[in-house]
Amino acid sequence: MNWEPLTRLQDQNSCVPDVLVVYGMDFGVPGLYSEQYLTTEELRLFESVKNADQKRIKMACRAATRWLLSVYLEVEPPFINFKVNRYGKPYLNSGSIEFNASHTETSFLIGISRFGRIGVDIESPDRNIDAGSIARYTLSPCEMRKYLQQPDQFYALWTRKEATFKALGTGIPENPHAHDHEILLKKHSLNCITFECPNKETASIVHRKTGFPTKTFIIR
Repeated sequence: MNWEPLTRLQDQNSCVPDVLVVYGMDFGVPGLYSEQYLTTEELRLFESVKNADQKRIKMACRAATRWLLSVYLEVEPPFINFKVNRYGKPYLNSGSIEFNASHTETSFLIGISRFGRIGVDIESPDRNIDAGSIARYTLSPCEMRKYLQQPDQFYALWTRKEATFKALGTGIPENPHAHDHEILLKKHSLNCITFECPNKETASIVHRKTGFPTKTFIIR
């Protein structure tokens, strides 16, 4: 991925990308994650998060999401109205823009598309997890074979699958092993890109196939 500074996006507000991915880390940029971008309800919700690090990254991710959407919609960030589908995925009333976000304990990833469905997932490789157990529960037989052949591809397989479910708006089903993400991608004409983020996290973005390039920015 070629990560451009977010200032490039700020300099070209009149021609924002059709498919956008932004990577950021907690409160690294003074002012960008200002609480003024959040609603009173969101501030109250985040205040209930006891872990200070979790609260910081959740607030940063939501504030950055609102700011980015405001560039597309030309609406002040706190006045953007989110709805939530029955699976918990937020969406916009207008339907003209789709977005999705994901975060680790220290970083976040936001995806925005003018062309419909989009889902993102980011995972930190230093998490203390039982990859084998998670693979057996989440991966389809075909995906499991790939994992057994290349165990170091676990996070790539995991993020692709989760980003696919998020793009479809369903979240992870009760039986994720019964679904193969490559079959879902073909069925719904979706494109998947898996990449390494600046802080060595593994991430995937799934969105509708377009003839336009995906622009990537980093908040420093």
